This record gives sequence, structure tokens and C-alpha cells, in this order.
Amino acid sequence: MNQSERGIYTGQYVELPLEQSKRPVLPEGCDSRLIQTETNLYVLRQSKSNIKMRSIYDEYDGIGFINRFGGTLSLRSVEEQRQFIVHCRSFDLPVVSPVAITEEGIIFPFIKGKALSDVFGFCNQDILHALASENLKDIQRAHMLHVVYGDRWGPNDIVCLEGLQRIDMDLRIGGSYACEFELAQVLYHMVYWAKDKTRKSNVLEVVVGELSSFNTQYDIDILNGLLEGHIQYFIDTEYECLSAYQLVDLFT
Repeated sequence: MNQSERGIYTGQYVELPLEQSKRPVLPEGCDSRLIQTETNLYVLRQSKSNIKMRSIYDEYDGIGFINRFGGTLSLRSVEEQRQFIVHCRSFDLPVVSPVAITEEGIIFPFIKGKALSDVFGFCNQDILHALASENLKDIQRAHMLHVVYGDRWGPNDIVCLEGLQRIDMDLRIGGSYACEFELAQVLYHMVYWAKDKTRKSNVLEVVVGELSSFNTQYDIDILNGLLEGHIQYFIDTEYECLSAYQLVDLFT
């Protein structure tokens, strides 16, 4: 794989191997559909189904966020999503703005990029380090502003020419430890998506660099409990990541 195939990250910008000659295809089973005009491509994002919400609730409950730490999970209405995005944008947080609201859902511009979860699997080590750092710093900044995005496990964060962009704001998590849960979710999945040992070590290096700020901003005991909850919940599933125990060790 040559450098152009892996992508080039400079400053806040990343150049990725986008197949712009092909019409993009959304993942099977997602709550969105493409809308194409003569000149532009858009994504209509619809609310998650009851079946999918039940699955997400069971996951968060199994991790311990709901039953152990008193967290809450709900769906934002279309209007609540619009208001939340406006609120995020007022702080210059990297959340994609909608272009229209319809009875079916919210229409967003199609972002030419790749999911953070995919990029972690093919980019070079410099890009991986930069993206992991950008991801964590933005999450911390959002939490300092009392903003909890919700559903930050990788596929809903897009790496594009403008940097990291957040999409899919229909899930709302709450409770006293919502920030700790979101950080645990981000940390666990960054280690998971970094598939090989070298990449995982690179992510852990970034986390080490943020330890002092984590210790002052979050309840570390709760964070560790939620990290362990992620590890235990995903054992024997496609998202198993026993390497995440190294995260627990960092905070112990």
C-alpha cells in the first residue's frame, strides 16, 4: 500500500482515497437513505427503529451504564436533533448541519470521507495518532461545555478534508455519569478498531498523553467500571477487545 492509498494527514486535514467516480452505498440496515439531485448528494437520516433502540438499550444496560450507574437512554425527536446541532455549532463543535427538515427525517449534505472506524484500520501510524488525539480532545472539549453527543463508537464520526465531522445525533444519553460513559465508549472502540498490536499501542500512547486531563475532568473509578463493562459485555462477540484491559491498567 503506497502513501496515497493510506492517506496523508497534515494539520487538521486528511486526504483519503475516496472513490469519487462511484456512487456511494450506505451500510446495510442503517437508518438513512441517499437522495441525489442533478448537482448534489444528500443523506436522509431517519429515527432508529424500536428494534434497534431495544438492542442499544440492552447493550448499554449490559455494560452497566443504566442498571449500575443510573444512566438514561432516549431518542431525540427531529426538532430536538435540530436544536442540539444548533447548540453544538454555537460552540464550534464539529457536528454536521442539516440542510432541511422533513416529515421523514433530517436531510444532511453527503460528507465525502470515511468513517473513523474504517480509517483506523488502514491509515498510517502518523494519521492514526493524529486522529485519535483529535477525537479525544474534541470529546473532552464537548464535555467541558456540558455537551454529550451520544452514540460515539466510530461509524458515526467521519474523517474528511475538513477534519473529523460528527453525524447521527438522534441518541441522547443522560445521568450523572453520561460523560464517563461516552469517554469509555470512545476509548474502547478506538482500541477495538485499531486492529493490530502496533496500532493499538499507538492509540494507548495518545491516551497516556491525556491522562492528566482525564484525572481532573472525570470520575476515574466510574470510567474504569464502564471500561470493564464494555470489555465484559463484548466478550465472545464480533466486538470483543481484550486489549482494552490495557486502558483499565492505565487508569488504575
